[in-house]
Order: sequence, then C-alpha cells, then structure tokens
Amino acid sequence: MNILIIQILLTITSLGYSLIPLIFDSNSTHMTNPLWVPHARFHVVWQVYSFVGFALLALWMIWFADFPQHLWVAAIMSAVAYGGFFVAVFARNLYGGATYDDNGVLPWRPPVLGRWFAFEVNITLFSSTVIILIMAVLGLMLPTGDHDQGVVTVLWSIMYVLFGLLMVTLVLFVGGFVVGRSKKSASNAEMATVKNEL
Repeated sequence: MNILIIQILLTITSLGYSLIPLIFDSNSTHMTNPLWVPHARFHVVWQVYSFVGFALLALWMIWFADFPQHLWVAAIMSAVAYGGFFVAVFARNLYGGATYDDNGVLPWRPPVLGRWFAFEVNITLFSSTVIILIMAVLGLMLPTGDHDQGVVTVLWSIMYVLFGLLMVTLVLFVGGFVVGRSKKSASNAEMATVKNEL
C-alpha cells in the first residue's frame, strides 16, 4: 500500500470541499449576490471559511500528524463535508432550495453534448471528489502485508487508471467551464457597452 498516494487523494478531497467553494463562491454568484438576502450571504461566508479551516486541519493531519488512524480522521472529515452537501442536494425540495440560481453559476453545456447534457458544477465536481475519497478509503482498507499482493496490485492498477481518467475529466470540465464563463463575461461587457452608447 502506498501511503503517499493515499495522502495525495485525501489532499484532493480536502481541497475539494474548501478551495472549490472558496473560488466559486467568493463573488457575485454567492457572497455578494445582490438578489440574496443579507443573512443568506452571511451563512455562505460562514460556511466557506469554516470549511477552509476544517481543510487546513485535515491537511495537517494528512501530512504532519503522527498518531494512529490520522488518515482515517481526515477521510471522515471529507466524508462529513460531502455528506452534508448531498443531504442538501437530495433534500432541497423539503426546504425550497436549488442547486444553482439563474444569476449564479449556471450548469455547463459542453459544445458537443450540450443539447442533451448539462453538468451542474457543484454536483459534478463534488461527485468526482467523492469518487477520489472512495479510492482513498479503499487504499486505507487494503492489506499492508505481502499476502494477497496480486489482488492488491490489480486494485491499485484499476484505481490509478480511474484516477487518471477522473483528473482528465475534471481538468477538461473546469477548463471548459472557465472558458465559457469568460466568454459570457465578455459578452455581458459588450452588451453593457452597447447599452451605454445608446
């Protein structure tokens, strides 16, 4: 079992529930959204910076802590963060919630498949990081001795391939999303300029 690989996987999951919201929510789509009531903006700032603090603690546990089961604690912290997210997703009809706002981060429709598929940013990114978390947990559960080494090698090989495909998908998705947002911002700026000239 390769502890370094597990540390990297858990680092990605910790950054997923902290850095992704910090980047995507620290703007007019969430924290300064003019259509949100002030108390809702207060709660999103509280949530984002709480998760950043939890992630810093998790990163310390992953890379510097030296007590038994420290990697399991970091994995559980990620599981709790993502578990809360998916509870909010599946219970949104109960509290009148939505996974995005029309003036926020809209689902991304890829150029080829956009007629049939729309990728909701949070659900796509967090589903991917949950898969990475599952890979880390499987790595923690694999035996460390020489017995069953063939099975362990096969499992690790499958996880390496899956991880590579997942990271390529994430990079393409986030890249496409950022490019799409840039084009939308440029288009909005041009429209504002035309309106001002009229």
